[in-house]
Amino acid sequence: MSAQAGQKKAYNHISMFWSDVGPVNFEAVGEINSSLNTYAVWDGVSVTQSGTPWSSAPAPYRNSQFGKGVVYYLRENKVVGVLLWNLPGKIQDARAVLSQKKNYEALHDLKDKIKLSGK
Repeated sequence: MSAQAGQKKAYNHISMFWSDVGPVNFEAVGEINSSLNTYAVWDGVSVTQSGTPWSSAPAPYRNSQFGKGVVYYLRENKVVGVLLWNLPGKIQDARAVLSQKKNYEALHDLKDKIKLSGK
């Protein structure tokens, strides 16, 4: 249904940005900010990181085999941004997670929200 002239209608589209650099593709929606807490799922490995400035953030986990992953950016246990790493075609899934505006007390509940393989 479209709005008629003069009627107010909410605009709900969540914009995204992306880049391809060599073999790496990333897509992101929402707020991607290093000061936010993050929960990441990389090829089956989950990593939690408290938000800190980039200059003082220790690497919580080192592994050069992280081929695919999802990084959830959280504010007060709610997902406010999603970064998809080598997961083309999953941007609608990321938008759906953002749209839920759900409070995640147990971060591991995010682990399977966006599948790293298949559709």
